[in-house]
Parts: sequence; structure tokens; C-alpha cells
Amino acid sequence: MKQLTLLLLVGMLALAGCKGENQTIVRSSCSRTGRSNVCTVTLVSVAGGVYRHVIKNDSFWPGTDNAEVTVRISVEKGSLQIWLEDRQRNKTLIGVEPGQTAELKGLAWLSGGERAFSVYFEPLGEGEAKRAENAQAEIRYNTP
Repeated sequence: MKQLTLLLLVGMLALAGCKGENQTIVRSSCSRTGRSNVCTVTLVSVAGGVYRHVIKNDSFWPGTDNAEVTVRISVEKGSLQIWLEDRQRNKTLIGVEPGQTAELKGLAWLSGGERAFSVYFEPLGEGEAKRAENAQAEIRYNTP
């Protein structure tokens, strides 16, 4: 319960600092079995611009540049574009429409000493229609 409250508080703080550009309400949790890691991310609502979800793991070996990541995603309302960026900032991306499930596989750059990578989510559309709701993402990766 404390973890959920903390996640909601972080989501509200992120939303408060958006200045009208990106408005996102998100819940996430991660688990680990050996080197296999799974993070479940629920985007209750994402509107406006790009939402960057950072996954940090201190188990990444220092000097490791990229992580192999698989993202399975579905969305209930609206359309989303999801991508990963490798060390050279090359994007691996996929789109998902309501009622569909999509899978994205690619390399995600581990940023510097942070031992973290990002998954990017962007709602598609114009104006008020640039919004997605109830997106479920399962992010799988191994720690090298």
C-alpha cells in the first residue's frame, strides 16, 4: 500500500510540473527473478507530449552500454507510439491502436552512471484527441 501511495504521489508531482505540455497519470511496479526483470506500467492517462518512463537498476554492470528490452503494450482508448533509444539515439518504435497488443524489441541505452534506461510513450492525434487511456505495458529486460 505504501508503494502504491508513493507511486501515485510521484505521478501527481510529475503532472504538477508539466506546465500544460505532458499530462500523465502512471502506476508501475517491478519484480526480479535472477537476471530477468519485469516492470508493469499502467498509463491511466497520457496527454499532450511525450512521457518518458525511466527504469533504474543498480544490478547493471558498470560499462554496459545497452540493455535488450521487450515491451508488450495494449491501449484501451486512443493511440500510442512507443520507442527505445540506443546509444547513438537511434529509435526502435512501434504504434498501438485501441484493442490491439503490440510488441517492441530493441536496445535501450543505459545512461551514464545512472544504470537506467528509458521507454518513451507518446499519444497520437491532434489537440484534445492527443490522449491515450488505460495503456498496459509489460517491460522485460535482463541485467547483463
